[in-house]
Amino acid sequence: MEIGKNAKAPLTQGSRVLWSEVEAGVFVDTNVSEVTLPAGTYRSLMRYEFGKLCLVRVASQNDEALLLPDPIVANPITEAQRFWHAGDDFRRLGFVHKRGFLLMGPAGCGKTSIINQVADYVLGQLAGLVLIVDDPERAAMVLAKIRQLEPERPVLVVIEDIEAMLGHGREEHLLSLLDGQTLVDHVLFIATTNYPERLDRRLQARPSRFDRVEIIRPPSAEVRQAYLEKRIPGLSAAEIERWVELSAGFSVAHLKELILAVRCFGADLSATAERLKAGLEQTPTSGKFIPARMGFKRTDS
Repeated sequence: MEIGKNAKAPLTQGSRVLWSEVEAGVFVDTNVSEVTLPAGTYRSLMRYEFGKLCLVRVASQNDEALLLPDPIVANPITEAQRFWHAGDDFRRLGFVHKRGFLLMGPAGCGKTSIINQVADYVLGQLAGLVLIVDDPERAAMVLAKIRQLEPERPVLVVIEDIEAMLGHGREEHLLSLLDGQTLVDHVLFIATTNYPERLDRRLQARPSRFDRVEIIRPPSAEVRQAYLEKRIPGLSAAEIERWVELSAGFSVAHLKELILAVRCFGADLSATAERLKAGLEQTPTSGKFIPARMGFKRTDS
């Protein structure tokens, strides 16, 4: 296969080849052998100069993950970790080793944090792969290729804002990806949505597509207190109580902004909390940008 002038030496084992790195962090398959793709997070991308789908490695840096006393958040993380060690049990019962989680909830409530903690486990403990889905048809093709070349490699497939995958004829490709029509195995799907009302019942109420559906709500007072104590050590009990009281109804993202505004930019705690609460309670529209109607006033002469 021609892979271009800038191609690096392929990853090989003896005289056999599996993946070639055609650019820094961009891999194409060469259809044979046993060498594994480097553990990491990837997106699928069609690169016409190479004549096929490529896996593009994604460099990511996330906030430090915190383990908080929230069973709704902890349960999918724990089950995801157990999943990877249950392959023999699935197969003994005659099932493909595949599972899906659908996380619902308002923006900033911690859905991505759950994904990051599961991804850290897959990459750090299992030397697996994380595949970010931008297009379900491309993802199905790439996943089938990974499974063909590395049948036992743990793969976490992430579909954030799954409602964006619908329309334009993509829903059937999405269902095909989730149903494993490409005979995928040893795969965990995690999808998120802020708008469950936009999802067809075929996605929400169909185990084996999404076996576990969790609603991730804003953290409780107990969870907010634990988060604040870990992010801002040294606060007195009275200060923690005030922060927790002012942050009622806040998501994890709102708590982060509250901390950054006060501790990094010197903003007033009460004023910042009020600003963030106003954003929760109001939905901006373009009409609010114009204070008064503009134009010429008609007068009778």
